[in-house]
Amino acid sequence: MAVSSSSSGPPHIGRTGPTRNAPLTGEAQPRSRAAASAVGQAGEGPPVSTKMTSSIRRYSDHFEPQDADPQEQRRLRGQLEQIDYAAYVANKEVIAQSLTGLDAASLQKLAVVTAQARAKWVAEALRLAHSGSPVTPDQAARLTAARTAYDELVEAYEALRRLVERGYVVLR
Repeated sequence: MAVSSSSSGPPHIGRTGPTRNAPLTGEAQPRSRAAASAVGQAGEGPPVSTKMTSSIRRYSDHFEPQDADPQEQRRLRGQLEQIDYAAYVANKEVIAQSLTGLDAASLQKLAVVTAQARAKWVAEALRLAHSGSPVTPDQAARLTAARTAYDELVEAYEALRRLVERGYVVLR
């Protein structure tokens, strides 16, 4: 974990921790208004940034100070960094207690289960395509259940990877 202390505020968290604009959930966000406005049109209010995970798009509308006074901007950013750091510390403490004994084998098992769910979903879709008959509501429900299981496992795998990447948990 890259933590360094700055003289103007709380410790700054490097790549493994939250950024200045990161929401309390820790999702990565653009670091500038210019980067955020690439997502939303200028003049439409505060910038809205998005993060695409699997087939789900998450939105965040973090406040960015517009005050022209640099000292006021630094003060406000310092407060926001303190909030982000508090969220980082809380995530690290709570998640580390909940996920004890996490190792590379656990990640491998989750990856295998996720791959199996993907294979089951695609195999079901191909079976329906090769049947030559219209898809019944029951068949569509089975296909939807298989896709939902795969999507959930992908999200869990990506979340676990982010937990390790941010230093919330350490692999044994």
